[in-house]
Amino acid sequence: MRLDNLGRLGVGTTTSLSKLSVYGSTTIQTWQNVPTAFRILNAATSSVFTVSTTDASTTIVGVLNVGNGTST
Repeated sequence: MRLDNLGRLGVGTTTSLSKLSVYGSTTIQTWQNVPTAFRILNAATSSVFTVSTTDASTTIVGVLNVGNGTST
């Protein structure tokens, strides 16, 4: 783990590309079943990606860039 002079934290790497960069297998675990166990928020703090642990659902709002030059 490395924290650089710009405040970027790298886990499994010495060259962090953003505020948090994780290289390798990653586990995110919640201590309870909640509808918003994991969320990605936009600058307006609106949820754009949510994973629920209550009903095993995933919600994506807006356009998802799939990394091959297309969007779905």
